[in-house]
Formats: sequence, structure tokens, C-alpha cells
Amino acid sequence: MKDEMQYVGNIDQLFSVREVELVEGRSKGVRLIEVDNSSGLSFEISVDRGFDIPTLRYNGINCGYKSQCGISSPTYFDDKGLGFLKNFTVGFLTTCGLKSIGTPSSYKGKEYGLHGNISNTPSEHYYYKFDRDENGDFVTLNATLYDSGIFSDKLRLDRQIKCYYKESKITIDDVVTNEGFTKAIHNILYHMNFGYPLLSKDSKMFIVSEKITPRTKRSQDLLDIYNVIEDSQCEYEEACYYHTLKRNSKGEAVTGVFNPNLAMGVAIKIDCNTLEHLVEWKLMGKKDYVLGLEPTSNLIDGLKDLDEKGLLKYLEANESINYHLEVEIIDDYKEFKRIFNS
Repeated sequence: MKDEMQYVGNIDQLFSVREVELVEGRSKGVRLIEVDNSSGLSFEISVDRGFDIPTLRYNGINCGYKSQCGISSPTYFDDKGLGFLKNFTVGFLTTCGLKSIGTPSSYKGKEYGLHGNISNTPSEHYYYKFDRDENGDFVTLNATLYDSGIFSDKLRLDRQIKCYYKESKITIDDVVTNEGFTKAIHNILYHMNFGYPLLSKDSKMFIVSEKITPRTKRSQDLLDIYNVIEDSQCEYEEACYYHTLKRNSKGEAVTGVFNPNLAMGVAIKIDCNTLEHLVEWKLMGKKDYVLGLEPTSNLIDGLKDLDEKGLLKYLEANESINYHLEVEIIDDYKEFKRIFNS
């Protein structure tokens, strides 16, 4: 990009980052950061909703799924039971946690709603910065979020999202720190969701698993087609699976979806050293047509269930943990298959 700057008056011609504020309906007041890096990749970051990614597109083609409620303000968040669903955008990425993930549960006299609070938490100290290294020009977008309160655990999430100029890849690096003086329960789930038109009955799901565990009887009944993307159906009951992914020598694994009709797919590289499980959430309903491939640090059946199974995880006082994900859009089927066989 350095050589190209002689031809432009503003970097915005080549690599644009723009903050906007939504003004209609339940989205009123929500701030978004829009990024376009001239590779065909464009995405939004929700400043007021967990610094998550509600929209991901490539050459104008949508990759994620949005529920009918769209990008809804955290004003409408309900943390009781399944109230989370009332303003669940879904989006390409919704972060869940930082204490409870998955099923609502009652644990030690406290109620925990579906998927926790962090995705409805506004960002603090957020900023973006253009920079350059030996690999080229890039932008980093940074934010801090807190899942804490008085008489409660004090967890801090520092997030950095990075992308290079003309590269169809996003990296997500998170650091979660326990800023309290006693140990705190900590779990995180990256609810990453594929939608139409990338997701269709002709799309191919890529998951290389060493072990697959159905979560429900319905999931068990559909185990033979766990990796088949079906056409949309009325009254489709969701299926959900736990995957233990095959890892490389660095402890990394890859999952994703490719649509041969569009000649493009999205691959997610996961650092399984800290994100030990992958949840597959398959919902092939009419209007509710979405596939979630969700890296997670733990199982998602509630804190009580984790305690009973001896799986509760904690951060000690002042302890931090790092999470790393890479999202890459690939428009070559042979190359897409190659990364799953490497």
C-alpha cells in the first residue's frame, strides 16, 4: 500500500475504517465500526455489543446469519433464562461468557441465563490503528470489556481484531484476566455462525474430528448426517454436537464451510490449546437457517453440570488466559480442501 499512496488523497480510498451509529428501531444508538480492506472482505464490529462481528461479507456476498431481530441494542437484553434470545442477533460472531456459557442454570444460589452477559456489554477504551510490518499494511481494532460487579467476580476481556490490506483474513486475539483477589469461574464460547447465501443445501461442511458426541436424542438420531447441510424445513428441531477436533503439532485445528456454487468458503483456524471443544449447532429451519461452528473452552450444559462432571474452570487472582482464532475466506476449492489435509 505504501507505493499506492502517491495516487490517493486519503487512505480511505484503499483501506477504510468508519464508525457509524444506527438510528432505527431496536438498533437505535448502536455504534458499529465498518472495515473494508480492498480484498473483497468487509465486516462490521459492534462497539456496543461485545466488540463482536455481526456482519461478514466477501465481494458483497453475505457469510453469516442474522436473526429477524437484527442488530438490537443491549437495552433490550434479558439475562433471565432464555431471555438472551429476544435480542440475539446471532451474526457471524457472538461471544458468550465470560462466566457461564450455554444452557441457563442455577448454581450456588445464583441464576445464570443463556450464554452469559459479555455479548451485550458495551466496549470501553476502544480504538483502531493503521500500521505496517514485514508482511505489509494492516489495521488493528482494540477494545476492553468487563464482566464484573460489586459482590461479584471481576473479569476483563481485552480484544484485538486484525486484518491486512488486500488479505481476506481476520485474526482475533483475546486476553481474559481475573482482576479480582479470589479465583473466578471462567468460560468462553465463540458463537460463529454461517448463513445464506454462503450456507445452502449445496454447501460442504468441513470438520475433521477425533470424537463426536451428540448432545440430545435428536442429535443422536441425525448423527449419520451431522455434516450434511440440508435444505430449509418447517419445524426443524435443532441438532447439536460436541467435537474433539484433530489437531496439528501446534495444537491447532480448522473447520469451515465451502459453497461450490459461489466458489468460496470460510475457514476458521482454532488454537485448541485453550479452546478445547467445538460445538456444532445445526438449525435448518425456514427463516431460521443457520450453522454454528463454535470454538469453546468448555461444555455448554450449565455451571451445575460442569461442577457435577468436575469440569469447572477458574482463573486465579491476576491470572490471564489467551485465545486465538483466524477467519479466512478462500475462493479456491482445492486450496480449501488442502488446509484440512495439511
